[in-house]
Amino acid sequence: MKLFTLFFAQILFIVGLMGNEPPLTNLKYWVLFSGGDARPMQLMVDKFNASHKHINVKMKIIKWAEYYPTLNKNIHTKNAPDIAIVHASLLPWYVHQNALADLNSYEIPWKNFSPHLIQAIRFEQKHYALPLDMHPQVMYFNKKYLAQAHLLDKNGNPIIRSGIEGFVEFLQKLQKSLPPDVVAFSTPNDNVLNWWIWYSLYSQQENGGYILNNKAAINNPAGKKAFDFFYKMREAKVWNQEIHDEKGYNLFKFNKAATMITGVWTTWNFQQNKELDFGVVEFPKLFDKSANFGDSHTFVILKSNDLSKQKASAEFIKWISENSYDWAISGQVPANLNVLKTEEFKKLPFRKVYVKSAHDMALYPKNLKLKECNDAMITILSDFLMSHDSVDDVMIKAEKRLNTILKKSE
Repeated sequence: MKLFTLFFAQILFIVGLMGNEPPLTNLKYWVLFSGGDARPMQLMVDKFNASHKHINVKMKIIKWAEYYPTLNKNIHTKNAPDIAIVHASLLPWYVHQNALADLNSYEIPWKNFSPHLIQAIRFEQKHYALPLDMHPQVMYFNKKYLAQAHLLDKNGNPIIRSGIEGFVEFLQKLQKSLPPDVVAFSTPNDNVLNWWIWYSLYSQQENGGYILNNKAAINNPAGKKAFDFFYKMREAKVWNQEIHDEKGYNLFKFNKAATMITGVWTTWNFQQNKELDFGVVEFPKLFDKSANFGDSHTFVILKSNDLSKQKASAEFIKWISENSYDWAISGQVPANLNVLKTEEFKKLPFRKVYVKSAHDMALYPKNLKLKECNDAMITILSDFLMSHDSVDDVMIKAEKRLNTILKKSE
């Protein structure tokens, strides 16, 4: 009887211990990292789950083109995930929809992030997102092709004269020295990259700055110079063939292109081809100051009646932010300034260029109609490159289209 009593007491003791353990919280996490950057993100999620026995995060990857329509639909039908990635530039719409939890109560050290990122995620003193990264635009170049064309300086960087004419001349010289099946410039011109280039050039000018209020500030001298870049690239026949998204990246990755302007996230993808010897420089400075379009992937916590899930979600995003070195491997610049100071980050190739480019990022203005305006400009610029329209024609067309969008009621 004594043995039975002792055994029973031990069982109760063990059960009591188990009862003190916090219950398992399962979290749904949606991302749009459908390219090479999905792997480092999954790695971080796995590390978090392994070190947090009371929280389990399941990551769902949704293709880029389908991501925001899917997320928005599920927010309206009350089937949203617990955590999602949202670009900083698109936060105003989600804040307006009252879909996001305010992160002010979760003791996040906001001082660890650059002020311009905080400005992007703060609305009326409330922080609705936690920045994960900064992803500026840079220029990749094939060292072999530029060396053959005698277009590398003593430091191994491209020799490009200032101004639009200097950049076009650089590509024309390059094209003459390339094999027939290699292009000088492989940036896709049927997607958002064309718009990012326009916005970068607009932002490089003293009187530039893409402003969307009741009217679009686009039909002006700075806007005209940005459109003129596209016109001169088209007329010089260095960017007048249709290059879709996947093709543009593969041309450069597999040594069929000499240069490409795109985001830093492409680094890991290009590094997978060991036969590609490439370098990276900042987005070309063609006007008054260094500037390039940039954005930030941010974590948002969707509003929920389950406050325990929101608390667990906050624990997850803070941990990822503090351990975002693995995210930097993909090429992204961590938003957490403490990670940028680590020696392991500094040892990664090209990161000095990336951090400088991130410092020069030009963010979009906060506007509820931003995405619709951006989509319109992508189409307008793509059509312009394949047309015979003049700069004045396309500028008037763009202004009219954007103002129509801005005048529409919600």
